[in-house]
Amino acid sequence: MKKLPINWTKGLLFLISLILSYTVVTMVIAEQFFFDKLYYNKSSRFGYEDDYLGVIKGRKRNKIVFSRLGDLISLINIAQNKLFPDKILGTKDPDLYNIAVIGDSFVYGTGVRENETFPKILENKLSKIQDVKVYNFGLPGSNVINNYSIFLLAEEYLDIDLYIIGVVEDDLLYFGLNKRYPEEEQIHDDFISRCPNIEFRYSPEKGKDWSQVIIEGIYPSFSDNYANICVLSDIVLRLALKNTIFINLNTTKIPSEVSHLNTSSEKARKKALSIYKYAEVIRRSGGIIIDPFDNPHFQYTQVSTREGHASKETHKLQAEFLYEAIMGNPSFEFPQ
Repeated sequence: MKKLPINWTKGLLFLISLILSYTVVTMVIAEQFFFDKLYYNKSSRFGYEDDYLGVIKGRKRNKIVFSRLGDLISLINIAQNKLFPDKILGTKDPDLYNIAVIGDSFVYGTGVRENETFPKILENKLSKIQDVKVYNFGLPGSNVINNYSIFLLAEEYLDIDLYIIGVVEDDLLYFGLNKRYPEEEQIHDDFISRCPNIEFRYSPEKGKDWSQVIIEGIYPSFSDNYANICVLSDIVLRLALKNTIFINLNTTKIPSEVSHLNTSSEKARKKALSIYKYAEVIRRSGGIIIDPFDNPHFQYTQVSTREGHASKETHKLQAEFLYEAIMGNPSFEFPQ
């Protein structure tokens, strides 16, 4: 076979490398500035992964998401190996203020980069005043029992000064169907056994319209006819004994009252009623709940028309709201 001249070979290699470089640069620019607008790629850089538990348990390789879930993975490993890194005498820095942020994808930061999430922004802001470590224990799909299980692990194996718990409308769903952490099955069963009513379980098929999920699942999960709301009250009572802030991460404000809801949409009405009851349970149980929508300058914007999670701008505003809440409450004992 006749060989190509050296100049032709070099030219061909140069053309291939140019095309590849152009493709890579185009994808990076598109993802950076036109994510989900002219271009849509649910990449790991924005926190996406089909199997988060697989990454945590080592079944799935995804270096970026593995690193992003590092706080959570480390805590689970510590618990499984019965290590006490912050509670061994002499290892805890007395000048370090530790914050644990617990929740689902709205805490984890689906749709934004790790350094754009409100836990990371909050850490950067507070670190200008005091040495701070903010643990991000957010994991997409978590519910209140998942969150409480992480709280127990953090209480036992770390030295946490303040807990921040994300509040979202579907926190009472998937009970009994979504066990993730050590001893969580026993934790779930103990809570359910103390409640007089049966547990409400709902697991919608993937891709189901969210309006139907609100009507068929979220709204009933807050009914007094089921154990879920009883479990929430019990959990909040326990969390309220510690320095804990609950923060509304929903896409809408917590209603101040629901007797005259100005909406003709069944979805909007039932969503508002659910969020209102969630907040009322927290308050009645002695918890502190804050709502960024109380700040007239706050506006929730989502990543894009197709991605409803909070945008980086919203994460920044949530971090600023939390910063003010922490600095303005002496009971949190943040050095100033």
